[in-house]
Amino acid sequence: GPGAAAAAKRLPDLALRPLDEAAAAAVRITAELRVADEGQEGMAAFFDGRRPAWAPEAGG
Repeated sequence: GPGAAAAAKRLPDLALRPLDEAAAAAVRITAELRVADEGQEGMAAFFDGRRPAWAPEAGG
């Protein structure tokens, strides 16, 4: 979703950090996104076989 896309844009900055620090930050970011409302909706939609509420309509 939108929040995950914004977080993904920050991930290249982790390449400048030491590996252990970058890995820990990536795990933290992933965990935070997963438990957020947007992440919960995305996972529920995936398992239900539907588009998440935040996804644009197909073809639009």
